[in-house]
Amino acid sequence: MIDTHAHIDGNEFDDDRELIIDRAKKIGITNIIIPAIEPNRFEKLWKVVNSDYMLYCGYGVHPNSANEYNDIAEKYIISKLNEKKVVAVGEIGLDYYYDYSSKETQRKVFEQQLNIAKQYLKPVIVHNRESDKDILDLIESVQKNGGNELTGVLHCFSSDISILKKALDLNFYVSFTGNITFKNSKLDEIVKYVPNDKFMIETDSPYITPVPFRGKRNEPSYVSYIAEKISEIKNIEIKEIINMTTKNTLNLFKLSLILLCFNLVNFSNLEAQIKTNNQNAQIQTTEEEVLEDEYYDEEEVVNPYKRKLGFGFFGGPNTIVVTEYYKQGEGPDGVTELNKSNEGFIFYGGSLQYSPFDFLILESSYYTSKDNKLALQFPGREADYYNGFEISSLWIANPTKRINFFGGVGGTLLMNNLNNEKSTAFGLNFSIGFIGNIKFDNVGLFNIVAQWRLNPRFGRQEQSFPQAVPNTNPAQFKTVELEASQFFSMPRFSLIWYPEF
Repeated sequence: MIDTHAHIDGNEFDDDRELIIDRAKKIGITNIIIPAIEPNRFEKLWKVVNSDYMLYCGYGVHPNSANEYNDIAEKYIISKLNEKKVVAVGEIGLDYYYDYSSKETQRKVFEQQLNIAKQYLKPVIVHNRESDKDILDLIESVQKNGGNELTGVLHCFSSDISILKKALDLNFYVSFTGNITFKNSKLDEIVKYVPNDKFMIETDSPYITPVPFRGKRNEPSYVSYIAEKISEIKNIEIKEIINMTTKNTLNLFKLSLILLCFNLVNFSNLEAQIKTNNQNAQIQTTEEEVLEDEYYDEEEVVNPYKRKLGFGFFGGPNTIVVTEYYKQGEGPDGVTELNKSNEGFIFYGGSLQYSPFDFLILESSYYTSKDNKLALQFPGREADYYNGFEISSLWIANPTKRINFFGGVGGTLLMNNLNNEKSTAFGLNFSIGFIGNIKFDNVGLFNIVAQWRLNPRFGRQEQSFPQAVPNTNPAQFKTVELEASQFFSMPRFSLIWYPEF
């Protein structure tokens, strides 16, 4: 077997890389292909690849690192393409799920690397997430430009039949990984449909770990579970699946035919090894619960803006919409309502946030604001203070993006001090806004937040305020007692820091 896609150059394997490779050899794996991801790992990848005869690699820049593609990276990639250990340009492609790099930048970098592969007669290893049409359009465009033939593999294939047909029409291969073993997999029809000379197997280690190890770190020796699942779906003996995928890999990546002969003469031992390996795995899963860790269910990256515990400050203009109720007689008809808007004063405060899930932030915050208008207008009157303690839940619609949009709901304890008359009441808070994510290595994540928050108060508050007596000179005042309901409109701007613990 050949694992056509495994990132064993990553830090996840620094402590036991040799053991991982040894386990792969024992299960019958003859080669592992390691695709590059980002320029700052190029040199490490080269050292890892040269540490064992069975390792090969691809050089390219992953779409999530497209902003790091420059002349230096391109020259490095080209300088390696004549090396025997370098069998592809990759991992390259498009990823519209995350937005580490803009779509325009990703498309430009992808096209440049496709042209390099075509010029140097190397196949490409293509990453595709939520970008089916643009992936195929760019491949087709480069193919039509004439010159050398462009070919490659759409790795971790999980698109539909129509995309598979278009990929096959472009003379591309597809490869399958651990997601075909998941209970909720919808790829059985794809696996059945793909021609036997156009698919390969991979682990994408350390991600997308197959059942029964789902949730744990993936490794190349688990590629046998992908082969076994394909054998089950296609109803073809596993030795034939291994034969097909090995031939296809040799054809695409131009690996030595000696490897194929090695595989052919060792099928009987290999089948026995796979059965023993799988039986041991089943025993292990009955003895130890396998936790599904989101980290290893995703490929390459999870949420780039992961939050846990954060704190910060905020401020903004406070507008209070007050409805005053004047009693002028008996019964409901004896009450006069007067709506007023009091605006132009500032509030500020601090907040503590905790994010148990990517899509949810729980926030506690305290704010205070001072309104001095009536105190300046009427001598002897004290300033009014509006304070609030809020417990809120903020629900994020797109947590993996650089700009997050959210809506929120929660409760507020309103604490007013109006002309030295204190009162407390409960209310609700509603918010809508967006978060800008800025991440600094070894420092943490900073959120710049702009939102509009509304704080309606439950019930009415008894209050008194001075009112000028008409036709008096000098002006005289009288105290008016009334009830009033309050509605706070509070656009706010926040800066929140999530330290890197």
